[in-house]
Amino acid sequence: MDQRIGAWVRETRRAHGYSIKEVGAFLGVTYQQVQKYEKGANRLTVARLIAFTSALGISPNTLFLRLQNDHGAVVHSQDGYRAARIASQIEDERALKSWLAQGRKLKGPTS
Repeated sequence: MDQRIGAWVRETRRAHGYSIKEVGAFLGVTYQQVQKYEKGANRLTVARLIAFTSALGISPNTLFLRLQNDHGAVVHSQDGYRAARIASQIEDERALKSWLAQGRKLKGPTS
């Protein structure tokens, strides 16, 4: 899981055009620490993850939606992006969990 979260951090950082040093400044850590987060060698705390998403103007829910995906791959479709936008706007944690659970029921069981 740490590696998947780290990969998401790396992809998100690159997609927004930030360097490792800039992300380190957002988080108050060295660029070496960011490298460790991105490789999954060190666990990224929830507080730092929220600081990262906040600095980039991203909802933490986008990460949870990404992790919800069976294979950890970004959903590259109009429906996938629409779902990500909807999930990022659901602020109530219970409502988000319910919405994600409903999606699992529609897809069927996962292995």
